[in-house]
Amino acid sequence: MDTINKLVGSRPLVIFSKSNCCISHTIVTLICSFGANPTVYELDELPNGEQLQQALEAALGQRANLFPCFKKAKAIWV
Repeated sequence: MDTINKLVGSRPLVIFSKSNCCISHTIVTLICSFGANPTVYELDELPNGEQLQQALEAALGQRANLFPCFKKAKAIWV
């Protein structure tokens, strides 16, 4: 969870996603259309993406088929 906390940091909105997921792409596009500028981490494009996914699953207590958006320490699942 420390790694996730470091990535989220003081950013107002962070999305963990996969580049080949059409739902994640749609959600990112929708959020951006409202004027937000989220930090997006594409887990399948990061060298440690698999470990981050496992950390998310462990921290959130479930398998991450859907990934959370973190907004000031609250998660919205997409």
